[in-house]
Amino acid sequence: MQTMNLIILSLILIISCDNQNSLEKSAKEIKKNNYNKTNFIPDIRVNDIELSNSRTFFNGYKNLEKLVIENNNDLPFVSFVNNLNTEKFTVYFFYGSTYDEFYQFKIEYLNNEKFYNYLQYDNFITESGIKLGLSKKDLIKIKGNNYKENNNVIKYIISDYESSPFLQKYNLPAYFSEYTFINGKLIKIYFGFEYP
Repeated sequence: MQTMNLIILSLILIISCDNQNSLEKSAKEIKKNNYNKTNFIPDIRVNDIELSNSRTFFNGYKNLEKLVIENNNDLPFVSFVNNLNTEKFTVYFFYGSTYDEFYQFKIEYLNNEKFYNYLQYDNFITESGIKLGLSKKDLIKIKGNNYKENNNVIKYIISDYESSPFLQKYNLPAYFSEYTFINGKLIKIYFGFEYP
């Protein structure tokens, strides 16, 4: 009888320890996954210009349709430069959308190109404070660790439509943001919704 009680007590102890380890492991996984899911907040604005918002107004440009460039390699787009003539900001339209709704933004340094489409900003900055020249460390501090990196490009993706209120709000299948670095400094910001 005493041996039987000892065996039962030992089994209870073993099961209890195993369950405790499983619970701790599950808690760590949940914490890690929640950190990765909630830490990345997508940008939808550059200065006061917003993705997928027909009420966004380009000061001084009432009819963007006349400025749109279409080629076989890209979505239709319009590019602008900042006041300092150092940065280029490109807005992309989806085929079939109106010319007052943009679905992708790109910010990069100006490369000896001649532009006449100026916007009254000294710099182009996202609402989370991402701008050209930012260090990789500072970007990750702002955007989080849930990214993929390939050839000096850090990429964040939201693609699970069913579990993403963000994608459901815009009724689009995926969102991406890509940050290109040279010598540890941000030289290109490209983000928006994937063309459906």
